[in-house]
Amino acid sequence: MALLAIAKEAKLIGFDVDELMIEKAKLQIGTRDKEQGTRNVERMEYTHGNYSDIKNVLGERKADFILNDLGVNLEHFKAVERGFSIRGVAPLDMRFDTSQGPTAADIVNSYTTEQLSSLFEQYADFSAAKALELAKHIVTTRKQHPIVTTQDFKTVLNACGL
Repeated sequence: MALLAIAKEAKLIGFDVDELMIEKAKLQIGTRDKEQGTRNVERMEYTHGNYSDIKNVLGERKADFILNDLGVNLEHFKAVERGFSIRGVAPLDMRFDTSQGPTAADIVNSYTTEQLSSLFEQYADFSAAKALELAKHIVTTRKQHPIVTTQDFKTVLNACGL
């Protein structure tokens, strides 16, 4: 909470689409306040949502600082049940906000070959050829049985040499 230590009058607004990460931040800041005798928790505002909603959240208020976390947290991969990792068996979810949007299983079981290929090429940084190969293999596999767990998806990835 170096920002709060430097800017003594500042209020920090934290955005996260993952409610579990908000709860973790609240706990950590509360613990630090107790250890250090500070009251930073009172200067924090937590918003369950995307930072793209900042105009709505701020309203007429002005911001002195904006700090965004734009990456995946290691906690997402460690928590096998979240479906981000193929190290264990869990539902194929992969959502940061588990209260909305389709799961990864929904996507791999409903998107067309072209949609999947585009998705893998754009977001997984696969070559066009590898993205198409994986998309075709997913479509073939799901005709035999739905891809619903991380292990189902791992089997498809391994079959494509990934």
